[in-house]
Amino acid sequence: MYDDFNYIVTPSGCIVTKYTGKEKIVTIPKKINEHQVNEIGMHTFAENKSIEKVIIPEGVKQIGIYAFAGCSS
Repeated sequence: MYDDFNYIVTPSGCIVTKYTGKEKIVTIPKKINEHQVNEIGMHTFAENKSIEKVIIPEGVKQIGIYAFAGCSS
């Protein structure tokens, strides 16, 4: 389930740093390996032309600069 996400664990949870999947509708999980997702990192979805929708879970407190740069949908 988490194979399409690169992430780093921090003391306060985890940061999704890259989406590598091919889905058009992406649901970011609330937790990855028991770590609360609380941030979407810089450039996480940048230049991804196939994504149409991203569902962000409750608890995400920060979305990094250029997280969706170059996304056309």
